[in-house]
Amino acid sequence: STTRLTPVRQPSGAMAVRRLAALGVRAVGQLPIAGHATLVGSAHRARLLSASAGAPPPPPPRCGPLQDITVIDLTRVLAGPYCTLLLRELGARVIKVENPVGGDDSRHFGPWLPSGDSAYFETLNAGKESIGLDLKQPKDREALHALLARADVLIENFRPGVMDRMGLGWETLSQQYPRLCYTSISGFGQTGPDRLMSAYDCSVQALGGIMSVTGSASRPSEPIRVGISIGDIGAGIYAALGVTAALHHRAATGRGCQIDVSMLDCQVALLLHQYASHDVNGVEPTKLGSRHPTITPFQAYRAGKGKISARVCLFWVSGSIRGRVELGSRHPTITPFQAYRAGKGKDEEHFVIGAGNNKLFGIVAEVLGHPEWTDDARFASNATRTQHCAELEVMMEEALKKRPAREWVGLLVSRGVPSALIHGIAQASVQPQIAARRMLVDHVCLGTDPDNTAPIAAAYPGAALTTTPEHTGAAHAPRKLLRTAGNPIKMPGILPDTVTRMRSPKLDEQGTLLRQEATEVVPPYAAEEARLQAQVARAVAQALRERPADAVARVAELLSAKE
Repeated sequence: STTRLTPVRQPSGAMAVRRLAALGVRAVGQLPIAGHATLVGSAHRARLLSASAGAPPPPPPRCGPLQDITVIDLTRVLAGPYCTLLLRELGARVIKVENPVGGDDSRHFGPWLPSGDSAYFETLNAGKESIGLDLKQPKDREALHALLARADVLIENFRPGVMDRMGLGWETLSQQYPRLCYTSISGFGQTGPDRLMSAYDCSVQALGGIMSVTGSASRPSEPIRVGISIGDIGAGIYAALGVTAALHHRAATGRGCQIDVSMLDCQVALLLHQYASHDVNGVEPTKLGSRHPTITPFQAYRAGKGKISARVCLFWVSGSIRGRVELGSRHPTITPFQAYRAGKGKDEEHFVIGAGNNKLFGIVAEVLGHPEWTDDARFASNATRTQHCAELEVMMEEALKKRPAREWVGLLVSRGVPSALIHGIAQASVQPQIAARRMLVDHVCLGTDPDNTAPIAAAYPGAALTTTPEHTGAAHAPRKLLRTAGNPIKMPGILPDTVTRMRSPKLDEQGTLLRQEATEVVPPYAAEEARLQAQVARAVAQALRERPADAVARVAELLSAKE
C-alpha cells in the first residue's frame, strides 16, 4: 500500500526493485535511461521491472530422467558447478546459491562475451536459477532452509568444517531433512590428514601424478599441466555419478545419504593404469608425448612437407581465433596458476601455485616478500595479471630462488594458498592422504584360484578383506595380484570402503551359470516382487535399528495376524 521513490543504479538498484516488488511495494522510480524520477503505479510494475531491472526469465523447461529432482547448488568455480551442470543436463532443477556480493568467483574469469559477462561462467551454469544469499546471516539461512525443505539434493564445495560451523553440516541437515542427498566436493575429502588444505586444479594435478606423465618425452623435466582442468572436471563427473547412486538408494530406502568426493582421489582414480603399471613393473611412468605406453601405432604423426608447428593451443573467443599460445603448465585465464621454479643449482625444483582471486594473489605477493605487487596496475586484477603473465612469472621466479620449493609450499599452504610439489606416481602412491582415503586397493584372488601366486601384504592397518565364509581359513588366504586405484565416490555408512577387490573374470568363466540363468522361466512380476520384498526388508531392518521397541511390537502384531 506504500509508494516509494527509489534511485535505481544497476545492478544493486535492479535487485532493490525486485525485492521491493516482492514485498508488495507498488511504486518505485527513477529509470536510469530517462534521467528523472517517475512514479509508477502497480499496474505498470511489470513494465518497470522489465525496463529498469531486466525481468528474470521464467525457470527453464525441464525434461529428462531427473526432471522431478531439485538440486540446491552451494558450489562455485568449476568442480561443483560442473557436477550440477551435468545434473541440469539430465533434467534436474538446479538452484544456484551465490554470495550476494560478486557472486561465484568464476563470474570474474575471462574470456568475455560482448555483453561483458564471463564465457567461463556461462558455460558452467546454463539453465540454472540463481539466488544471492549470505549464509552467515540468520535470515538468509532461513531462506536456504525453506529451499532445502523442497529439495532432493544439496551439493557444496566448501572446505571441510565450514558447513558445520554454519549449522549446515551433514549430521545436522540429515536430521532435519532425512530424504536429502548431501554431496561434498573438496580438494582432499572430509577425512585424512590433509583434509583442511586448500586446493585448485593445478595442485591436485601435481600431487596426484598426472603432470608427471603429461608432456613431451624430449623434455621430461618440464612440468606440463593437462590442457583442461581435469582435477575439477574429474571430481565433478564422479560427484554427479555419486548423486545418481544416492537417489537410487533413497528410492529403495526412503532416506538420503552423504557423498564425499575428493579432487585428489579422483586424480588417482583416473590414473588407475599408471598406478597398476608402477606396481607390476616397479618402473616410474614417464612422459610419452602423444604416444600410448602399451599400444603401437597409437600416436600423432607428421604428414606432408615443410615446417609443421606443434604443441599449440587455439583460443576461440566470440567467433575469432585470438592466437596460438604454448601454455605449458599455465592456466589460460587465471594467473598465477602454474608451475614455477624455486631454489638454485641442485636445489632447483618446480612446484605449483594456484591463486584464483585477488585475496590469494595478495597473500602470494606478501609471502614472496613483494607486497607492492598488489599496487602494480599490471597485477591489479586477474584479467591484467593474465595479460602480463610472462612478466609476473619472471618476477616470481626471481623471488622464489631464495628458498627451495618444499619450504615455499609449506609457507603458502599455511596461509591457505593452494600449492604443491610435483609428484611422480611413486611419490604420489605413498602420500598419507592417499592411504587415509583408501585410494589404492589390492586386486586379490583366493587360495583355490589358479592365479593365486603371491602373498598379499596388508595395505593399511586393520584393512578388511571381502571374502565368503568358505574362504576364511588359513589355507585359503587371499593373494595379491596388483595394486591400483580405488573408488573415489565415498558414501559413509552405505558403501563399504574396502582396500581389496576380487580379480577380473577369465573369458567366459561364468558363462555356463549365466546361460542357465538366462534360460530359467521368470514368473510375471517376479522381479518387481523381489525388488519390493527387498525394499520392505531394508525398511524393517532400518526401523529395528532406529526404533527397536516400536518395530518389534509391530512385527509381533503382524505375525499374530498372520499377515
